[in-house]
Amino acid sequence: ATRIYQRRRGDAEISVEAGARLRYLLRLSMSFMLVFRLGRSAQRFWEARQKAGAMIEVCRTLASTAAAHMTIGDDLDRVDTRLAWPRTPSGASQPAPHVWMSTTCSFASAVCRWVVVFPIAAKNYLRGDAGDARELDGLLSAGEIDELFAAPNQCLYALDTMRCLVNAWAARAAKSAPPELV
Repeated sequence: ATRIYQRRRGDAEISVEAGARLRYLLRLSMSFMLVFRLGRSAQRFWEARQKAGAMIEVCRTLASTAAAHMTIGDDLDRVDTRLAWPRTPSGASQPAPHVWMSTTCSFASAVCRWVVVFPIAAKNYLRGDAGDARELDGLLSAGEIDELFAAPNQCLYALDTMRCLVNAWAARAAKSAPPELV
């Protein structure tokens, strides 16, 4: 039989055997806590990946819906619409800040570009980072990038921009629709 406590001059001291048992129990409990914590962090990681995949799926659906249904007048001719897109390759001079790409192309194209911007804005928000303008080259004009980065919440700014574009498209479609459809 081992003694857990020794008595010397009235003070309680832990014996060598009891100290070894205590360290063993402490290591065992710490290892279980660490394993459970690592398991939970891995579970959160995979859940976040799943949610990001769902966000990308919704963005693809939104973009394909916009491309399929936001067609009025000249937008029905897809080739002319694509040729009218402003093209500013990386390294080339950007258009003047007052020229917004969203107003120089079709509504469907503008919505699709902002749908692509939304996951980038969400990533910036989740990381607490302002973002990198190079990620948005070819998607937005310099003025739009500045406005996006100046917004307090980039995700909400991108969503609000898409809402405004769809609202403008709907108003234009209502004006050009035959009276019997309105």
